[in-house]
Amino acid sequence: MELEFFEKPGCKNNTKQKKWLEGAECRLEVHDLLAYPFAADELAHFFRGRPRSDWFNQTAPRLKSGEFNPEGLSDTEVFEAMLKDRLLIKRPLIRRGQVRLVGWDAAQLAALGINGLAEAEAEEMSACKEHKPCPQP
Repeated sequence: MELEFFEKPGCKNNTKQKKWLEGAECRLEVHDLLAYPFAADELAHFFRGRPRSDWFNQTAPRLKSGEFNPEGLSDTEVFEAMLKDRLLIKRPLIRRGQVRLVGWDAAQLAALGINGLAEAEAEEMSACKEHKPCPQP
């Protein structure tokens, strides 16, 4: 199965996730989430139909500090902010055709036909234990 995988280069969890997908016989086209030339509509397509609370990387410095607060912002304003500060975006983003996944979730992957990832394993590969910014690529 071919997938587009949008990562933050240097993120340890994204590295583990890519390795797991490759072990599940997925072929990845990897993109740098921080530099990919998303249009606002293209980025928004990943998040449509999801609760707004699922849109954000909860360890993003501006979110954790309270500097960025999405309350009271329109979706358009939120996507504009995400394009300016890509660390706000929950990752990875995965695209296969018209299907878009946000974050690392066993149920989402299974719905795409990628099976074998246990919930506990998925949580382990998505929880940031560093509690500090990843090294810059």
